[in-house]
This record gives sequence, C-alpha cells and structure tokens, in this order.
Amino acid sequence: MSVPTAAPRKPDALERDALAVLHPTFHGTDTPPAWLLRLLESGGMTGVGLFGRNVVSDEQVTGLTARLHAANPEVLIAIDEEGG
Repeated sequence: MSVPTAAPRKPDALERDALAVLHPTFHGTDTPPAWLLRLLESGGMTGVGLFGRNVVSDEQVTGLTARLHAANPEVLIAIDEEGG
C-alpha cells in the first residue's frame, strides 16, 4: 500500500480544529510515518502520543522526538509509560 506524497497543504478551519485535539500514535522507533510528518508540517496536527513500543533507549527517543520537532517545533509529545 503506497501513501500519497503530495506537498503539505494548509488545512481548512474545521480540519485544523479537529487535528488540534487529536494526538495519534504510531508503530516504530526510528522514523515517524510520512502521513504524520505531513500533518505536523502543515501546522494542523499539534500533538503526538508515544507508547512503550516507540521507546528503546534515551538516545533513540531523543532522535525520534527531534524528528517530530523538526516537522513542527511546537508539537506536544505525550508519553504513556504504563502501556495503555
């Protein structure tokens, strides 16, 4: 399954408001999915949730959060350390 690679666009008001209250999660420890980075770059998505499946070490999570901050310097990153 391929993911569209269109350039980031500015979301409309309703989409921006909806994205502002969502904090999606994802599988993986190194690279956030392209769809998430696009939404962060567009300024619509404002938060991301990380779970234990996203954390391997201090250095790894530092790199992962740096990638998220590179996409949107104001992103709120939440961590659920209890696993759900």
